[in-house]
Amino acid sequence: MEEPKKSKTESLNPNDILTAEFEYIAQCAFQANEDRARVSTFYLVASGSFIAAILGFQFDHIRTPALYWAFSVFFSILSAAGFLTLLQLVRLRKAWIYGAKAMNRIKDFYQNSLNQPDLKQALLWNDGNLPRAFKMWSVSHLMAIQVTIMSSLLLGAAVMFIGLACMYKCWIIAICTGVVYLAFQLFLYWFMLRKV
Repeated sequence: MEEPKKSKTESLNPNDILTAEFEYIAQCAFQANEDRARVSTFYLVASGSFIAAILGFQFDHIRTPALYWAFSVFFSILSAAGFLTLLQLVRLRKAWIYGAKAMNRIKDFYQNSLNQPDLKQALLWNDGNLPRAFKMWSVSHLMAIQVTIMSSLLLGAAVMFIGLACMYKCWIIAICTGVVYLAFQLFLYWFMLRKV
């Protein structure tokens, strides 16, 4: 005698769906953490390599304004790449936070459905104590500081080379530009993460 075929809705198990969803979210959160490290490391290594290559080149007898303009453009591009890296770090931090919140929603569902008080003690994070998106001295924050320092130094160097191209030594303007740009980027990082 044949068994009656189950309909598609009868064969679906909500626990399987929630487990798969939880695993997917956990993998996405893990990937966001991995990508943060890759993005910042790539920027720092790429910028450092370019700078080392430039400093290693012999410019003893080549001091033309065209070369200084080329350096200013080059360092400006590297500084802009640092700004884009900072924006990527913000997006990846937000992705991790959203992933953790989504996992908390699934955990809350099981806590409410199973009615086991001990389960709440076993789970560390909930929406009330989840780490803030902007957290001073977290790894994410320190990566952002590294990127902003390098980007600000590069913009200051670009300004200095513009001054040299114009036959004007502008160390103070270059330093002030770098400091203001550093403050702007750190403020932007805080501003974009403060209400996540």
